[in-house]
Amino acid sequence: MEVLRNLLGWSQHPRAVLTDQRTGEVPAWLEDLVASPPAPGTLPTLYRRAEGRCRQREATLLRMRALLAEAAQEFDVTGRTPAEQLFHLGMQLRLSGNFDAARSWVTALLSRWDIEPLFRARLWRELAALHEVAGAYDDGLACIASSLSITDAAADDPAMRTAACQTHLQRSTLLRLSGRYEEARTAISDARAAAGSVPSPHIAGLIALRTAGLDLVIGHLEQAARAYAEAAQLFEATSPSNRRYALVRQVTCLREAGDLDEATALGTRLLAEVHDDPYRTAQVLLELAEVEIERANPVRLEDILRQADPLLTDGNSLEALRWRMLVARSVVLFRRDDTHAEGIARANLAQVINIAASSGRRDITRALGACHTLALLCTDADVPLAIEATRAAVVAAELQRSSLTASEDRWRLRKAREAVYAVAARLLDGHGRHADAATVLELGRADLIEEAVGGRRLPRTITSPTSFRPEELSARLVELSSHMLDDAPLEDRPFLTKLPTPRPGERFLSVKLIGHGDSWTVIRAVASTEHGWSTDSVEAPSRVCALLNRTRPLTRGVSRRTWRELAHTLLPKNLGAGPLVISPDPRLWCIPWPALPIEGHHLVDLGPLALTPSLRTHQILRLRFPKSCTVMVDIDDNLRGSNLERDALEHWARRTGGQSGLLYVAGHATSPETKVGITGLDFDALAASDLPELVVLNGCWTGVARPEDARDPFSLAVGALIGGAKCVIAGTGPIGSEASASVGALLLTHLANGHDPVSALRFAQIAVRNQHPEAGPMDWGGLVAVN
Repeated sequence: MEVLRNLLGWSQHPRAVLTDQRTGEVPAWLEDLVASPPAPGTLPTLYRRAEGRCRQREATLLRMRALLAEAAQEFDVTGRTPAEQLFHLGMQLRLSGNFDAARSWVTALLSRWDIEPLFRARLWRELAALHEVAGAYDDGLACIASSLSITDAAADDPAMRTAACQTHLQRSTLLRLSGRYEEARTAISDARAAAGSVPSPHIAGLIALRTAGLDLVIGHLEQAARAYAEAAQLFEATSPSNRRYALVRQVTCLREAGDLDEATALGTRLLAEVHDDPYRTAQVLLELAEVEIERANPVRLEDILRQADPLLTDGNSLEALRWRMLVARSVVLFRRDDTHAEGIARANLAQVINIAASSGRRDITRALGACHTLALLCTDADVPLAIEATRAAVVAAELQRSSLTASEDRWRLRKAREAVYAVAARLLDGHGRHADAATVLELGRADLIEEAVGGRRLPRTITSPTSFRPEELSARLVELSSHMLDDAPLEDRPFLTKLPTPRPGERFLSVKLIGHGDSWTVIRAVASTEHGWSTDSVEAPSRVCALLNRTRPLTRGVSRRTWRELAHTLLPKNLGAGPLVISPDPRLWCIPWPALPIEGHHLVDLGPLALTPSLRTHQILRLRFPKSCTVMVDIDDNLRGSNLERDALEHWARRTGGQSGLLYVAGHATSPETKVGITGLDFDALAASDLPELVVLNGCWTGVARPEDARDPFSLAVGALIGGAKCVIAGTGPIGSEASASVGALLLTHLANGHDPVSALRFAQIAVRNQHPEAGPMDWGGLVAVN
């Protein structure tokens, strides 16, 4: 503590210590403390009173001078390290942006032998906060472990419990910033437990602040806005700095909610309030820049980014990385034809990727955003770089998805991942990386499936588990960084994960929708054992777009021309004959796939046809063994044709002799409120059941396209697979009861004759079509096999 000895003489003169260096005078609100010479032994008390006043008035520099002077006086009297004063000094240095000085103080204090356990725990937490600023998240978590080892050893001490609460909150921040959202949620729960049932207003404010930060990044916007408002109110009397930060984040909430005028107004007020705090000023400017992106106002955006430049152009802080990302995004959105601006954007993204790739950072969120933006920036100018950037973005998106097991959280983040998958699929398909493009379609299916069934918790067999590891992302980031900064060679590195492969003679078809509203692109990937994967894309004609945009799924009244255009859009040329497994975009589940016209025939004529939620699911279902030979039947006898189904069921039962299991439900609901089949058939009921290997849901459809009620066709099929079925025969839309009954009866007949469910359905549909040429596509082709 040599520095404190050197400051002892200075600390003997309160007027010198408390003089504002900007004005050369002692502020009037401190003048009474220095009006007369201090009595012997009273200097520590004087400086403590001064520090309290400075804290209230947010006079940071004067507060740090008072802390130093008090520390020097105490050290002179006791000979022991003044841990409390110097801990607060280090924290103030960090909060004012003097990170190197803060790190020096904290590191020096941790090396001292006489620091009591409470302040040692706090100092480890403070060092973790400094690692947060530097982006060394793993190093920060190691400091957290050191802090908690101290607090856990004295868990009965109220002060230690408070310290543990704050350490858990710091832990949650490090985990959130590195993309480990579920672990961050656990850390906040641990903080609540440590805080007890009646935390102080300051601790309650910190908990609300960190909870809001996690809710915001995941997408729980309303909860985040409420928590930030609560935090700002709690900090009103305890922490002006934290109060301002809560208000800054409220600007984000307003922008995300679409209230751009209010976001701008609040941001402008905050700018005036924090004008003498460069760190907070930079944060406010970043939020205002995001608002101008939403307004599509490039002039104002460029002006704000220019104001932030001197505050953020250097350093590795989260704000500096965000500024670099905003500079690049502004070029992608508004200045694609400006070669100079594009070069600046690439340089900034190179810095972000280089920092995200650094050891100990594990910054999935920044890596995902930077690589995705780089792919958009370089799509035309530098194809190899764009391809490798989009591959890295996909790996980051998959790591983010697989790290979340809470369905609601994973579902909330799907929008950003969907954008990554869409860009990657287009780019990889357009430049001949067919296997990678097909992989992206399969990976992106997971979010869409979850959306289709209302964000429910799904097994990883359904949600296509990723085989990517953090090490693969790190390797890709390092290679991108080396190429952009040092001109190192850039290899063409396909994904390491492998797609399921079709059996000999079988083909896989994966179909994905990209776009919205009046513009849809369909990407199609086909695989066979003979030719591997090939992909192509087609822009949907206007009539097909109108069809896809319907609020209800496909029904009658579609012209032949539109029907042919739909088939041409969804099915690639030269599909060939033989067994076909289709993994469609869940938004295309309402299509009667067997009835799509192709080369003068229908798709069902080319061979056995099955749909599957994902190719991974299909591969696993192949290996599923029958669990039950139970037979369950629920047929609505008020429906025309129900007698055909009952007769066929009796024939099937006699022929199979109880050796096969079956759930057969026939019913047609006309509204979401109508009960369907067995006590209200829906996703949850099916998923929770112990189902036989074959489930037939003939016409069990509520008539609405939206999945909120979990009784749309796709949700029912997925629910039955989760419930144990190996194959599901399900409807894709409002099938006429008599036609579907005829198909169902013939299906049962062919099953009784020993055919597998997929072939049995195919033979039944062809027979009904041929016998009833007046029947429409939804009548004879509205059922599909799902496995």
